[in-house]
Amino acid sequence: MIVLHIGLIIFFLIKGLPFWENMSWVNMADQPFWASMNVFSIKQSIYAMFFILLAGGTIATILAIITAMYLRGFETRVRYLIEDIVGFLGIIPCLAWSILVAFLLLPCSNSQWNNILIGVLVSFIAFYPMLLILIFQLFNKIEEQLIDIGYSLGANPVQIALLLILPKSISRIVEIVIFTIIRILIEIVIVALAIGVFQLSTAWIIGLIGFILFGIILIAITRKTNNIST
Repeated sequence: MIVLHIGLIIFFLIKGLPFWENMSWVNMADQPFWASMNVFSIKQSIYAMFFILLAGGTIATILAIITAMYLRGFETRVRYLIEDIVGFLGIIPCLAWSILVAFLLLPCSNSQWNNILIGVLVSFIAFYPMLLILIFQLFNKIEEQLIDIGYSLGANPVQIALLLILPKSISRIVEIVIFTIIRILIEIVIVALAIGVFQLSTAWIIGLIGFILFGIILIAITRKTNNIST
């Protein structure tokens, strides 16, 4: 599974590489830039988008899990206070963080690899806050008795995190990642419509609804598989 995931990231990087040669992040909000693209260039832009989503999302997921596990180590009262604070961030659109960072990094958008690195960073910023909120809330719901049993058996905090918390939560983490991807893609479509990258059409509506349904099916399959295994 990990090898397949890495393979997909490399595939999308290679297929979308020409796109990064002919653009800068200034062009992303430029309607004439998108209007001038042919079908081949649009395919390259889709590959490039999937690369930054996969790469940035993967890094964000790993760091969100590590951060959430660290926060889970605080005492109960402090944890719930932290949950209330970070929960407020959930109402902020995912793209709001990344758009701010993109504007700050526009002066660095002067070469192919700089564009790629900015893209991954922007994707990471879009994913990380929402993933951290949801994964921390998930870890916070794990029964204290299970944690206490682990400590009574001589486990240290790292072993508790890797051998108890993570295995118990992995299927729900997959659901959280799928949900976050759906949310980010919906926000991308809304922003693209707002700046006039494309016009809303029946095909786009059907495609977006189809993608949402596909994500819901994936979540349902993941949940059913977890229920069978437990």
